[in-house]
Amino acid sequence: MITLYGLSQKSSGSVQMSNTSTPSNARARAMRLEAAREVARLVELRRRLWGLDRISAPLSQWVTISLLTLLEDLSTPESKEAFVSLCVALRVSARRWEHSKGLLRLTQHLAFQSCLTLPPETIPLYRDFQDLKWGPEDDEKFGALGQSFWM
Repeated sequence: MITLYGLSQKSSGSVQMSNTSTPSNARARAMRLEAAREVARLVELRRRLWGLDRISAPLSQWVTISLLTLLEDLSTPESKEAFVSLCVALRVSARRWEHSKGLLRLTQHLAFQSCLTLPPETIPLYRDFQDLKWGPEDDEKFGALGQSFWM
């Protein structure tokens, strides 16, 4: 659902993903946000049952897509809570998977680029990550990573 909405927006020529000027766009946006929050609920369930230390690589991609979706709706408590939960999961995944490291950096970079204020709960996650885990060589390694998420 999340990805399909992005494709439909590109094909219709819309630049802004959160364009809700028509009822169908508003419904599609609501479905996208709900799907992203559902991913957060499932990841939280997984955390409670088995922990986050063994998150699979494919799951971290869905976590990132959900994070990018929730970026546009951080003003609502449900989306903010889901965003924080998913940030924690991706940060844990970054200890094990190199690409999760790049995906976490991608969410931080895109939020900064879009002039969005991240929830205060995530600032220590990103600061710790940036100080300890991210170096100049990583900028080169993951430079084109964001292109795979923009349609």
